Amino acid sequence: MIKSILRRTAAILMCIVLTVPLFPTAASALSKGAVYVSATTAGVYASKSTSAKKIATVSFGQKIKCTAVSGKWATVKNSAGKTGYMLKSELSDKDTNTYKKTVYIQKDGLKVRMNASTGSKTIGKLKLGDDYIAVAKSLNGRWLRIKNGKHYGYVQTVYTDTSPYKKGTKVYMTESRISVTIAPHSWDNIGTINLGQSCTLLEKKNGYAKVRAGNGMVGYINDTSCLSTKNPNTLNKTLYVQANNMAYYPNAMLKNPAGVLNKNAPVKVVAHHSDGWYRVKIKGKYYYMDDIVLHESKAPAKGRTYYATSFCKHIYQKPSISAKKIATVKKGDPLILLGRKGSGLKVKNADGIIGYVLSSELSKTPG
Repeated sequence: MIKSILRRTAAILMCIVLTVPLFPTAASALSKGAVYVSATTAGVYASKSTSAKKIATVSFGQKIKCTAVSGKWATVKNSAGKTGYMLKSELSDKDTNTYKKTVYIQKDGLKVRMNASTGSKTIGKLKLGDDYIAVAKSLNGRWLRIKNGKHYGYVQTVYTDTSPYKKGTKVYMTESRISVTIAPHSWDNIGTINLGQSCTLLEKKNGYAKVRAGNGMVGYINDTSCLSTKNPNTLNKTLYVQANNMAYYPNAMLKNPAGVLNKNAPVKVVAHHSDGWYRVKIKGKYYYMDDIVLHESKAPAKGRTYYATSFCKHIYQKPSISAKKIATVKKGDPLILLGRKGSGLKVKNADGIIGYVLSSELSKTPG
């Protein structure tokens, strides 16, 4: 009985051994000979390591000769006969130049790059409205390989269109801000349009708008209700900065300051949004500022008094909510604005304690 069980067990084990391969199935092999770069950009290295010296950079669509394949590496040789090493996963046996669409330039002076990177060498510039054949498109959709006679180069997809250049209709952003995506109903953002900024409406269809921004970038907005032919930049009044080191920003997200203004500096305001910021004009350019730091009159010598909102619970030793709490605050408490540091506003309470709160935690009225 026991021998019979052992024989059956051995037979089952033998079947398992015979049906399971000794080694996992290999990924599709790369052949020696002509191969094509499939990655957006890829490095050619002096040895089989990504930490080795990079001797060249190549981009999608470029043809290269593969002389050997070993593991995850391919030995390659350029037209000058120079040998290097590339990751096999960044190459393909199949020609990647299969896009073959006519594209029209939407930005005058659009730079043509040697490789698909904004850091790559500029090898030419294109004129607004000119058309070229795009022979390949990067996997992420951000770059095109274009052909001009016998020469090739790379341009950013967002500054081209598959339709001829047209003037379109000038419209304005009426909401706080909205993302511009690379395709209709996509989550792949390529930029942002903020309150008061204008763009050109090229097409309105199925709930989305195809637009061209002022810099020539073409993309899609998935909410057409935020666009209007009516200019919202009509406020046209002067306000004054209420403390030193108050930042102005290039976008309505109020991140990455473009500069700072000091106490009592006049600022021309052109639009306001209920989210709590102004669109302002400084030195001939448009920016965005937190509305709490601007007032219709100059700041008193001792500083402008603001009031804690229901969100304001503490004053912090440093401009961070993870910093030490040095005072408790309740709604309506008066706080004098002294300045700004990082994302925090420097304030002083009635007891003379100086620390930091967030701009969203202050109100111009005690109510």
